[in-house]
Amino acid sequence: MQNVLFKTSEPTTAEGPVEFYAVSITLQDIAGQVSSVHEIHGWWNNQNGKVTIDQAFSPEPEVFESFGEAVERYCVLRVKRAKSGFVHSFSWHCFTGTPTHYKRIDIPAVANS
Repeated sequence: MQNVLFKTSEPTTAEGPVEFYAVSITLQDIAGQVSSVHEIHGWWNNQNGKVTIDQAFSPEPEVFESFGEAVERYCVLRVKRAKSGFVHSFSWHCFTGTPTHYKRIDIPAVANS
């Protein structure tokens, strides 16, 4: 599963490069069942329909033995990006490569103690 997070709800109509973060979670079978969470930073360009990946932002995928731990980390990364303004979630369309399937991320309210 992957979320592509933008600061705009209409990245396909923006002029110039549009910044995004992609947060993904996968279940892999590497010498036993493990899950991984990976985050990518880059820019979507409507003029040429291509993505430019930020090579300076290149964290390695995080590996978890428990799928539950991976889901927790995935959710933490999504909320972290949403809190910094990337609240518009998409997925990449499998045929056109454009952002599609829009959903706004609700940032959880912090309870006052």
